[in-house]
Amino acid sequence: GGCKKRTPYATCFDKEWTEISHKPASERTKCIALSRLQALSMSVAPEGRLRCTANGNLSPLQCSDTHCYCLTPDGRLDGPPIPIKEPIQRLKCFNANFGHAGNPVLTRCLHERKEAVQRFGKKEGAFITELNHDPPTCDPDGSYAPRQCKGNKCYCVSPSGKEYDMEKYSVSRYSKEAEEMTCNCLREQQLLWDAGPSVASSMLVTTFRLQRCARNGNYLPMQCTTPSSCRCVDSDGYQNSPDVMAWERKRLKCYKEEYDQYFRDEIEDL
Repeated sequence: GGCKKRTPYATCFDKEWTEISHKPASERTKCIALSRLQALSMSVAPEGRLRCTANGNLSPLQCSDTHCYCLTPDGRLDGPPIPIKEPIQRLKCFNANFGHAGNPVLTRCLHERKEAVQRFGKKEGAFITELNHDPPTCDPDGSYAPRQCKGNKCYCVSPSGKEYDMEKYSVSRYSKEAEEMTCNCLREQQLLWDAGPSVASSMLVTTFRLQRCARNGNYLPMQCTTPSSCRCVDSDGYQNSPDVMAWERKRLKCYKEEYDQYFRDEIEDL
């Protein structure tokens, strides 16, 4: 799924582009905030933190090292916990469609991360990096985080962990581009193209489908959709400058000569 936050409200959509959440942003992101606070403790491994659903709410099923239990949407215990060794199917919030490799709590990303940490050690330091065995980074809902790193490279992946074109969209691990990497351009374009005809055709949707993504997967600060239309966009891909003719693009505050290479098909003088 995906979501756009441009107002005090945040709207989320599932893979069919159906709205599944439209709540005040502070409420919708409460679980993510809790997970990030919990993540500040280095003693808590990602697979042991509070789990979220894809729309940012608390997952009904949670497990610690010793027990599994159900939670209500507002975070209260919903029934008695059961020891981790007992059949988890006894819990009323159990869902056989969730989880990975026989574990109803661990997703594929969390499972892969747990295995990597157990095999190569708990510290993500130079030793793991040099061996090219960085554990994957997982988002609070257990899906793969947009930015992943191996060795000296950082790159973008989909929520399921599929890598985008590594030749076009990867940067040096210790570069400013890697620090600023969000991969939101690549991910949002994938959502729009995957949704296909189910997304109502509009100028905004068409524009976003044509946006160029930078090497780190972010929105390129300058966009040119036609020879008569170049503009600056913000980090979410929204226009934040007047349109100018392509031959006037150097007047744009966001212009950099290196951006020209992205628009050779749109701008005749390149």
